[in-house]
Amino acid sequence: MNLGGLAQQLRSRLERNLDMLDGVLRDYVESGELLEEVGAAAREMIVERTTERRVDAGGRPFAPYSPGYAKWKARRFGHAGAPNLRLSGRMLGEITLKRDAPLAGRLSFAGTLSARIAAYHQGGRGRLPRRAFFGIRPGSVEAARLMEVVAREFERRLGGGRGR
Repeated sequence: MNLGGLAQQLRSRLERNLDMLDGVLRDYVESGELLEEVGAAAREMIVERTTERRVDAGGRPFAPYSPGYAKWKARRFGHAGAPNLRLSGRMLGEITLKRDAPLAGRLSFAGTLSARIAAYHQGGRGRLPRRAFFGIRPGSVEAARLMEVVAREFERRLGGGRGR
């Protein structure tokens, strides 16, 4: 039995399969579909963290409302609660992915007013305290979850994943 010939055939077959796999993944990434999935997951994380956990991108609780604003909000809406940056839902609802290229994109705000309000919260302004909600910190649990999205989407694309 010639094992050298068998090994060469296996090596050749493996190289063809790897080339095919490389092409499938390259096409997927270059189509922008992966970027759309990652962008949607990042948006969802930011909105959930902001509205449900009420913490900034670093995990710190938002500064409380000023007494005057808390009083106004309680009169107008029946409660003031802890800040969650969702008075009307418009600002957070306008977070969108802007694709710069198939492999590059950024989250931003669809509306000018929402972008301006977000900037006020992000950096603070006047009496408005800084509530830096917009972002995913490198090395954070959220960044790791985004890497899981990438891995899951690759597996799904290759037919080995179990979906979402």
